[in-house]
Amino acid sequence: MDYWNVTTGATVSLAVIRSPAIVPVTDPRYGGVILFNPGGPGGSGVGFLLGNSKGVRKTLDVEDQKHYDLLSFDPRGVGQSTPPVGCIKNPALDHAWLLRVMEEGVFEASDAAMGRLWSMSIARSGSCSLPLPDGEPDIRKYVTTASVARDMLEIVERHGEWREAEARRLLGTAASIPPTLLYKPSGEKIQYWGFSYGTFLGNTFAAMFPDRVGRLVVDGVVDAYNYKKALWSDNLLDTEKDLQGLYYHCARAGYPACALANETGVTTAEGVKDRVLNITYSLYHNPLPVISPSPEVITYSDVKNIIFAVLLALYSPIQSFPYVANLLSDVEKGDGTQFAALLHECSVGISMDATMVIACSDGDLQSWVTRTAFEKYAREQARMSPAVGSMWSAIRYGAPITQKLPFLMKCSVTMTVPMLISLASRMNCIHYSIRPYHRFEGPWIANTSHPLLLIGNTADPVTPVTHAINMAKGFTGAVALTQNSSGHCSISTFSNCTVQYVRRYFHTGELPPVNTTCEADQMPFGPDDHEREPAMTTTKPPYPRTPIWLDCDTGHDDAFAILLAARSDDVNLLGISTVYGNAPLQNTTYNTRAILKAIGREDIPVYPGASKPSYRQAAHAPDIHGASGLDGTHCLPEPTALARTTNAVQAMYESLSAEPAGTAWLVAVGALTNIAALFSRHPRLVDHIAGLSIMGGAVGGGFTDAPMGTVAGEGERFGNHTPYAEFNIYCDPEAARAVLSNAALAEKTTLIPLDLTHQFLATSEVQKGLLYGSNQSGLNELTMASVTPVRQLFFEILTFFAKTYTDVFGLKEGKLEGALTSTSILPSMSSSKESTALRTRFAAVLLSAAALSSKTYLHDSLE
Repeated sequence: MDYWNVTTGATVSLAVIRSPAIVPVTDPRYGGVILFNPGGPGGSGVGFLLGNSKGVRKTLDVEDQKHYDLLSFDPRGVGQSTPPVGCIKNPALDHAWLLRVMEEGVFEASDAAMGRLWSMSIARSGSCSLPLPDGEPDIRKYVTTASVARDMLEIVERHGEWREAEARRLLGTAASIPPTLLYKPSGEKIQYWGFSYGTFLGNTFAAMFPDRVGRLVVDGVVDAYNYKKALWSDNLLDTEKDLQGLYYHCARAGYPACALANETGVTTAEGVKDRVLNITYSLYHNPLPVISPSPEVITYSDVKNIIFAVLLALYSPIQSFPYVANLLSDVEKGDGTQFAALLHECSVGISMDATMVIACSDGDLQSWVTRTAFEKYAREQARMSPAVGSMWSAIRYGAPITQKLPFLMKCSVTMTVPMLISLASRMNCIHYSIRPYHRFEGPWIANTSHPLLLIGNTADPVTPVTHAINMAKGFTGAVALTQNSSGHCSISTFSNCTVQYVRRYFHTGELPPVNTTCEADQMPFGPDDHEREPAMTTTKPPYPRTPIWLDCDTGHDDAFAILLAARSDDVNLLGISTVYGNAPLQNTTYNTRAILKAIGREDIPVYPGASKPSYRQAAHAPDIHGASGLDGTHCLPEPTALARTTNAVQAMYESLSAEPAGTAWLVAVGALTNIAALFSRHPRLVDHIAGLSIMGGAVGGGFTDAPMGTVAGEGERFGNHTPYAEFNIYCDPEAARAVLSNAALAEKTTLIPLDLTHQFLATSEVQKGLLYGSNQSGLNELTMASVTPVRQLFFEILTFFAKTYTDVFGLKEGKLEGALTSTSILPSMSSSKESTALRTRFAAVLLSAAALSSKTYLHDSLE
């Protein structure tokens, strides 16, 4: 219990959890152990890893490179560790107390709120300071972050002992154990990733034990000096910037993506802000009653606490902004049902008493602060952030994630109880009198054995990016990585750039260049309103979406494949890799990005792949697709999202292998160069994927009754590049042979040859349907004037393609073979009853070109 002063012989028992690496310690890919702290103080590391180990592993592990043991723990006094910190032993009384605090509301809720909360703070904090019975060791005096940092050092040492013992068990003899697996007494080095308060813990570890740092990432960085003074006075520097993001992105996305946007007319950020404030203040004197089997009343303080004090929206804007917009819109309409459900269902994600005791023990004594001085402090915080300042003065740092919050970009809206009721506040520290035997008081300056990586968001609501930049200055060689996004910690908004830097740092120790800023790959409320069709929705389908990776050489038919895959409620398009073919790689990559821009899906990552075959020169098809690969339209927008720099084959592998086994499909509608490289480098991926769908090849000889075409001077043929060869196979026959002769892959491969795609002809009725939609009865000037840019784009793409097929092959209609290949996998997506109609629908697309003339999936994708 006491490492330094030997004031007691008592011990603590830490609850530790480990998610083992998927390889044994003797495997060269074994990367050691990484420790995690989710924040708080008072957050449960055990709960964090139970809920998030899969996401963490997806971020850090790479097949053929590194795999890690993932380890976390409940710090002393927290969660399942013993002895626990708890001021009220009766859970029912404890819960009742917290409800009383919440019901008092925020400071400005009434002229009596401040006095009541101040008195409640005296009562609770004073009770938490009562002495224990004689002889009972008092855990409250031994829970400072310094003690937790020393606990982490002990955990690292014990893991080192276990690592060598495990290696001996597997290898049998000491002589055969590699030096990297041998236990190094008093020399084991930590690998660590900490969030929010976990950054104070990480930086404290680095300052206390600088020669024991292997890799150390701190994410959402706390100002250690301000925290040590128990001030919490510089946390809200960027809070309003984060909140402004709610208003801006709501206006940008428009209605119906954001329920607070105007249903008609222009929406402005200022207009959304006014609407939010009006809804909030309307409850000040007139709370909203909710009549239900569990009656409730929604108050002004509830809105402030749940939405802002909890930082429900501000902590995780990608997932929570739409949710908050819906809640407020419902309240505006007089419907508080969902809001009430949130009040009833909120769960505590941290130990409130432990939070207070740890934070107050880490900080300077606050007994000198009078009520008058505290009220001045509260006003200063309110001026810094009108939205949350008054609450912040009565709260503390929050854990960025709870047991219910999935890791990295798949966040739940289930958050902690309002942080107003957290007792680790400056106000509570004023009335808490127990002082620790030992705490670390700085400085946070060290020359560590390996430099640190610090991460901050440009609009973090409680840990401004300046904290990361300033704290990095104290550690030799440390680098502060900036992520240009809102939300608390980098994990609140997915950034492939950030993920790659974090992964590279753990794998190789390499830091990002100084002054690096990573852009986010997500936006709240999704794409801009003008970038998507008016009726596009983001409603989650009632059945699982099939994960698909698309590999293409974007020309005219590939554009339809992208449209179908990207705009389907049934498909989760993981990413797109590009390949040479219809045009050079530079063109096919640009075309892919431009199509995604046109359909409002620039969130889908694009990875340039092979620019030529392995054994021959690249072939292109300007006679069919034009020089650009996508000639014939003036509606193609300039893309804004850049192509990714990650190797395309590696990106394919990581994305597909991260999906559950037997669920993900790989769809190839171009040359098979990327596909052959993928299975050559990662042969075990064959067992993991659900299937491979290839558009390519031709059979001929009456295999089907589809028209195969006639070339002037050559007569009938079944190839579309030579008399016998289909273009995609012709481009890289060696790659095609490697893929099609793979026995393990054969049973999972669906081949869509020209004999099938030529049954999928775009008749004049289909072309008209693309332009005007499925309801073409009574076309009039209004109907034709309402043609959207996206419909016009795909109409021009199709008519150009139809003309070249007529000119070159004598076929009277264009074909949509890429689209056919994308949809060919969909009938087998699900065996659920709910998918029966869906499977029938796609079977119709496969079997009948007439299905495209009215009620087709293609038409719906343009709605």
